[in-house]
Amino acid sequence: MPVLAAANIQQIYVELPGMGESSANIGVASSDAILALLETFVNQIIGDQPFYVVGHSYGGYLALGLIHDWPTRILGAFLTCPVTVADAPDRHVGHHYVAVQTDFPVKYNQDAFAAFKDMNVNLNADAWNAYQQQVLPGLQQANHDFIALLRKHYQFSFESSLMQTPFKGPVTLLLGRQDSTVGFQDQLPLLNSFSRLTVGLIDHAGHNLLQDQPRLFDDYWRHFLTSINESAFKTNQE
Repeated sequence: MPVLAAANIQQIYVELPGMGESSANIGVASSDAILALLETFVNQIIGDQPFYVVGHSYGGYLALGLIHDWPTRILGAFLTCPVTVADAPDRHVGHHYVAVQTDFPVKYNQDAFAAFKDMNVNLNADAWNAYQQQVLPGLQQANHDFIALLRKHYQFSFESSLMQTPFKGPVTLLLGRQDSTVGFQDQLPLLNSFSRLTVGLIDHAGHNLLQDQPRLFDDYWRHFLTSINESAFKTNQE
Protein backbone atom coordinates (compact mmCIF):
# COMPACT_ATOMS: atom_id res chain seq x y z
CA MET A 1 0.00 0.00 0.00
CA PRO A 2 1.45 3.42 -0.93
CA VAL A 3 2.93 5.52 1.92
CA LEU A 4 2.49 2.60 4.32
CA ALA A 5 6.22 2.13 4.42
CA ALA A 6 6.51 5.53 6.06
CA ALA A 7 4.50 4.37 9.08
CA ASN A 8 6.48 3.02 12.02
CA ILE A 9 4.03 0.20 12.72
CA GLN A 10 4.10 -3.56 12.37
CA GLN A 11 2.25 -4.66 9.25
CA ILE A 12 0.52 -8.04 8.87
CA TYR A 13 -1.07 -8.94 5.54
CA VAL A 14 -3.75 -11.61 5.38
CA GLU A 15 -4.51 -13.77 2.35
CA LEU A 16 -8.06 -15.06 2.63
CA PRO A 17 -9.13 -18.61 1.76
CA GLY A 18 -9.51 -19.16 -1.97
CA MET A 19 -7.61 -16.00 -2.81
CA GLY A 20 -4.02 -16.04 -3.95
CA GLU A 21 -2.15 -19.16 -2.88
CA SER A 22 -4.33 -19.95 0.15
CA SER A 23 -6.28 -23.19 0.05
CA ALA A 24 -10.00 -23.12 -0.65
CA ASN A 25 -11.61 -25.25 2.05
CA ILE A 26 -15.31 -25.58 1.27
CA GLY A 27 -15.97 -25.71 5.02
CA VAL A 28 -15.13 -22.00 5.32
CA ALA A 29 -17.12 -20.82 2.29
CA SER A 30 -19.24 -18.39 4.28
CA SER A 31 -18.55 -14.96 5.69
CA ASP A 32 -19.27 -16.11 9.24
CA ALA A 33 -16.73 -18.92 8.88
CA ILE A 34 -14.09 -16.69 7.29
CA LEU A 35 -14.51 -14.12 10.06
CA ALA A 36 -14.09 -16.83 12.69
CA LEU A 37 -11.00 -18.11 10.87
CA LEU A 38 -9.62 -14.57 10.69
CA GLU A 39 -10.13 -14.05 14.42
CA THR A 40 -8.34 -17.32 15.15
CA PHE A 41 -5.47 -16.21 12.94
CA VAL A 42 -5.20 -12.88 14.73
CA ASN A 43 -5.10 -14.57 18.12
CA GLN A 44 -2.41 -16.97 16.95
CA ILE A 45 -0.23 -14.23 15.49
CA ILE A 46 -0.50 -11.41 18.04
CA GLY A 47 -2.27 -12.97 21.01
CA ASP A 48 -4.63 -10.59 22.73
CA GLN A 49 -2.87 -7.40 21.64
CA PRO A 50 -5.02 -4.54 20.32
CA PHE A 51 -4.55 -3.59 16.68
CA TYR A 52 -5.69 -1.46 13.76
CA VAL A 53 -7.39 -2.95 10.73
CA VAL A 54 -7.36 -1.96 7.05
CA GLY A 55 -9.78 -3.33 4.49
CA HIS A 56 -11.13 -2.73 0.99
CA SER A 57 -14.45 -3.99 -0.39
CA TYR A 58 -15.02 -7.48 1.10
CA GLY A 59 -11.99 -6.87 3.30
CA GLY A 60 -13.85 -3.87 4.65
CA TYR A 61 -16.86 -6.08 5.38
CA LEU A 62 -14.62 -8.40 7.39
CA ALA A 63 -13.02 -5.41 9.13
CA LEU A 64 -16.47 -4.24 10.21
CA GLY A 65 -17.12 -7.78 11.43
CA LEU A 66 -13.99 -7.58 13.59
CA ILE A 67 -15.13 -4.26 15.02
CA HIS A 68 -18.56 -5.76 15.70
CA ASP A 69 -17.02 -8.66 17.62
CA TRP A 70 -14.10 -6.80 19.22
CA PRO A 71 -15.16 -3.15 19.65
CA THR A 72 -12.78 -2.57 22.58
CA ARG A 73 -9.83 -4.46 21.11
CA ILE A 74 -9.72 -2.80 17.69
CA LEU A 75 -7.90 0.52 17.96
CA GLY A 76 -9.06 2.00 14.66
CA ALA A 77 -9.72 1.25 11.02
CA PHE A 78 -9.04 2.47 7.49
CA LEU A 79 -11.80 1.34 5.15
CA THR A 80 -12.15 1.88 1.42
CA CYS A 81 -15.37 1.09 -0.44
CA PRO A 82 -16.44 -1.52 2.14
CA VAL A 83 -19.29 -3.93 1.57
CA THR A 84 -22.01 -3.25 4.14
CA VAL A 85 -24.93 -4.96 2.35
CA ALA A 86 -24.01 -8.45 1.20
CA ASP A 87 -26.86 -8.99 -1.26
CA ALA A 88 -26.00 -6.94 -4.34
CA PRO A 89 -29.65 -6.31 -5.41
CA ASP A 90 -30.29 -4.59 -2.06
CA ARG A 91 -27.43 -2.10 -2.42
CA HIS A 92 -27.79 1.54 -3.38
CA VAL A 93 -24.97 1.89 -5.89
CA GLY A 94 -23.55 4.80 -7.82
CA HIS A 95 -23.71 5.34 -11.55
CA HIS A 96 -20.49 4.36 -13.28
CA TYR A 97 -19.21 6.54 -16.05
CA VAL A 98 -15.82 7.40 -17.50
CA ALA A 99 -14.72 10.78 -16.16
CA VAL A 100 -11.26 10.93 -17.71
CA GLN A 101 -9.95 8.94 -20.66
CA THR A 102 -6.61 9.31 -22.39
CA ASP A 103 -5.17 7.24 -25.18
CA PHE A 104 -2.31 4.93 -24.24
CA PRO A 105 -0.96 1.63 -25.56
CA VAL A 106 -2.14 -1.59 -23.92
CA LYS A 107 0.84 -3.86 -24.38
CA TYR A 108 0.10 -6.49 -21.75
CA ASN A 109 -2.95 -8.15 -20.19
CA GLN A 110 -5.20 -7.06 -23.03
CA ASP A 111 -7.81 -9.62 -21.96
CA ALA A 112 -8.21 -7.76 -18.63
CA PHE A 113 -8.57 -4.29 -20.12
CA ALA A 114 -12.34 -4.55 -20.57
CA ALA A 115 -12.81 -5.27 -16.85
CA PHE A 116 -10.60 -2.29 -16.05
CA LYS A 117 -12.78 -0.02 -18.19
CA ASP A 118 -15.96 -1.38 -16.61
CA MET A 119 -14.74 -0.71 -13.05
CA ASN A 120 -12.51 2.34 -13.18
CA VAL A 121 -13.64 5.91 -13.72
CA ASN A 122 -10.32 7.45 -14.71
CA LEU A 123 -8.88 5.59 -17.68
CA ASN A 124 -5.26 6.61 -18.08
CA ALA A 125 -1.89 4.91 -18.22
CA ASP A 126 -1.13 5.41 -14.52
CA ALA A 127 -4.46 3.91 -13.45
CA TRP A 128 -4.01 0.96 -15.84
CA ASN A 129 -0.51 0.26 -14.57
CA ALA A 130 -1.71 0.42 -10.96
CA TYR A 131 -4.61 -1.90 -11.80
CA GLN A 132 -2.21 -4.46 -13.26
CA GLN A 133 0.00 -4.31 -10.19
CA GLN A 134 -2.57 -4.05 -7.41
CA VAL A 135 -5.81 -5.63 -8.64
CA LEU A 136 -5.14 -8.04 -11.48
CA PRO A 137 -2.83 -10.48 -9.63
CA GLY A 138 -5.55 -11.18 -7.07
CA LEU A 139 -8.16 -11.71 -9.76
CA GLN A 140 -5.90 -14.07 -11.67
CA GLN A 141 -5.00 -16.19 -8.65
CA ALA A 142 -8.45 -16.36 -7.06
CA ASN A 143 -10.30 -19.66 -6.87
CA HIS A 144 -13.46 -18.62 -8.66
CA ASP A 145 -15.35 -21.82 -7.82
CA PHE A 146 -14.77 -21.14 -4.12
CA ILE A 147 -15.80 -17.50 -4.49
CA ALA A 148 -18.98 -18.54 -6.29
CA LEU A 149 -19.81 -20.79 -3.34
CA LEU A 150 -18.91 -18.04 -0.88
CA ARG A 151 -21.34 -15.67 -2.58
CA LYS A 152 -24.16 -18.05 -1.69
CA HIS A 153 -23.28 -17.51 1.99
CA TYR A 154 -21.93 -13.98 1.69
CA GLN A 155 -24.06 -12.30 4.33
CA PHE A 156 -23.02 -12.21 7.97
CA SER A 157 -25.65 -13.77 10.21
CA PHE A 158 -25.50 -10.50 12.20
CA GLU A 159 -25.48 -8.07 9.25
CA SER A 160 -28.54 -6.22 10.56
CA SER A 161 -26.45 -5.01 13.51
CA LEU A 162 -23.12 -4.74 11.66
CA MET A 163 -23.06 -0.94 11.64
CA GLN A 164 -24.75 -0.40 14.99
CA THR A 165 -21.80 -1.28 17.23
CA PRO A 166 -20.62 1.87 19.06
CA PHE A 167 -16.95 2.45 18.31
CA LYS A 168 -14.67 5.17 19.70
CA GLY A 169 -11.44 4.59 17.75
CA PRO A 170 -10.32 6.66 14.75
CA VAL A 171 -11.82 5.42 11.50
CA THR A 172 -11.30 6.72 7.98
CA LEU A 173 -13.92 5.70 5.44
CA LEU A 174 -13.33 6.40 1.75
CA LEU A 175 -16.16 6.02 -0.74
CA GLY A 176 -16.31 6.46 -4.50
CA ARG A 177 -19.04 8.74 -5.79
CA GLN A 178 -19.28 6.59 -8.94
CA ASP A 179 -18.89 3.23 -7.18
CA SER A 180 -21.25 0.91 -9.05
CA THR A 181 -20.35 -2.12 -6.90
CA VAL A 182 -21.10 -1.11 -3.30
CA GLY A 183 -22.11 2.52 -3.72
CA PHE A 184 -21.67 5.15 -1.03
CA GLN A 185 -25.06 5.55 0.66
CA ASP A 186 -25.33 2.25 2.53
CA GLN A 187 -22.15 2.99 4.51
CA LEU A 188 -23.25 6.36 5.88
CA PRO A 189 -25.14 4.96 8.93
CA LEU A 190 -21.68 4.37 10.41
CA LEU A 191 -21.77 8.09 11.21
CA ASN A 192 -24.26 7.25 13.95
CA SER A 193 -22.09 4.58 15.59
CA PHE A 194 -18.47 5.60 15.01
CA SER A 195 -17.75 8.70 17.07
CA ARG A 196 -14.40 9.46 15.38
CA LEU A 197 -15.34 8.72 11.80
CA THR A 198 -13.73 10.67 8.95
CA VAL A 199 -15.63 10.22 5.68
CA GLY A 200 -14.23 11.01 2.26
CA LEU A 201 -16.78 10.85 -0.56
CA ILE A 202 -14.53 11.07 -3.60
CA ASP A 203 -15.80 12.32 -6.94
CA HIS A 204 -14.36 10.75 -10.09
CA ALA A 205 -13.76 7.50 -8.20
CA GLY A 206 -15.35 4.12 -8.61
CA HIS A 207 -14.93 0.89 -6.66
CA ASN A 208 -11.23 0.86 -7.54
CA LEU A 209 -10.79 4.12 -5.68
CA LEU A 210 -7.09 3.63 -5.02
CA GLN A 211 -6.34 3.42 -8.74
CA ASP A 212 -8.77 6.19 -9.68
CA GLN A 213 -7.59 8.71 -7.09
CA PRO A 214 -4.18 7.68 -5.72
CA ARG A 215 -3.17 11.15 -4.49
CA LEU A 216 -6.35 11.66 -2.50
CA PHE A 217 -5.99 8.15 -1.13
CA ASP A 218 -2.47 8.99 0.05
CA ASP A 219 -3.68 12.21 1.68
CA TYR A 220 -6.37 10.41 3.65
CA TRP A 221 -3.95 7.65 4.59
CA ARG A 222 -1.50 10.20 5.99
CA HIS A 223 -4.37 11.78 7.92
CA PHE A 224 -5.22 8.38 9.36
CA LEU A 225 -1.60 7.81 10.41
CA THR A 226 -1.69 11.18 12.15
CA SER A 227 -4.83 10.15 14.05
CA ILE A 228 -3.10 6.90 15.06
CA ASN A 229 -0.14 8.82 16.45
CA GLU A 230 -2.44 11.21 18.33
CA SER A 231 -4.35 8.29 19.86
CA ALA A 232 -1.10 6.59 20.92
CA PHE A 233 0.12 9.83 22.49
CA LYS A 234 -3.10 10.25 24.47
CA THR A 235 -2.96 6.63 25.64
CA ASN A 236 0.62 7.09 26.87
CA GLN A 237 -0.38 10.25 28.74
CA GLU A 238 -3.27 8.60 30.56
